[in-house]
Amino acid sequence: MMLEDIAAYLQSKGVGTLGTDIRISSEPSSPDKCITLYEYSGQPPDLLAELEFPGLQVRSRGKSWSIARTALRNVQSQLQKIGNEFSDESPEGITINGTYYAAVFTAGGITPLGEDSNGRVLIVQNYTVMKGE
Repeated sequence: MMLEDIAAYLQSKGVGTLGTDIRISSEPSSPDKCITLYEYSGQPPDLLAELEFPGLQVRSRGKSWSIARTALRNVQSQLQKIGNEFSDESPEGITINGTYYAAVFTAGGITPLGEDSNGRVLIVQNYTVMKGE
């Protein structure tokens, strides 16, 4: 599944630890600094190229704007390496758990969501993932 694959990739790049400060589809009350991955409908598939374009939303939470933004920028830095022709690491895309990820593109800037009930800053950034089966 895409969210598990992306979370594993981010963990392998030192962004955080899956189940602790990298979460999938559910954000716990702690820790204060946390990123949570959500999937949404994205764009229609390209049936001829056998590619799908699901949407990925990354939500970051931190005690300050700076903490939340830095975490989100770390995610963005790693995701933009996938399928980027200028990336020495993975210009051709990557395969995770048998699924090919051709590229990940930002689908907009950082969006502030305000604060949660504990005064922690919440921000999100959306991505389009290009993947094959």
